[in-house]
Amino acid sequence: MYEAAPSTIILTEPTDILNTGTFESEPIITVYGQGNITLTFNNSNIILNNIEEKITINSEILNAYDGNLSLNNKMSGDFPVFKLGKNNISWTESVTKLEITPNWRWL
Repeated sequence: MYEAAPSTIILTEPTDILNTGTFESEPIITVYGQGNITLTFNNSNIILNNIEEKITINSEILNAYDGNLSLNNKMSGDFPVFKLGKNNISWTESVTKLEITPNWRWL
């Protein structure tokens, strides 16, 4: 079962997020920034290359995009998953914010 009305989490600095579900979740993360970015999600790096303004990383459908434009060629690394409990998120370079729809799940 998925959360009925998921809220968006906005981050402007690295932090920990607690998975309140009972199962791993597949978030949708929009990264706002420019240039080459390293997003670290629970000690696993996602490399984003030549970002112009933003990129959405959708772990549910395993796709990276901006609107209707595919940006899969600008991303390397595994799509992030919120494990049970505490999850650490950090980044480098010119990220101004992250918008995260966590998609919490329960069995």
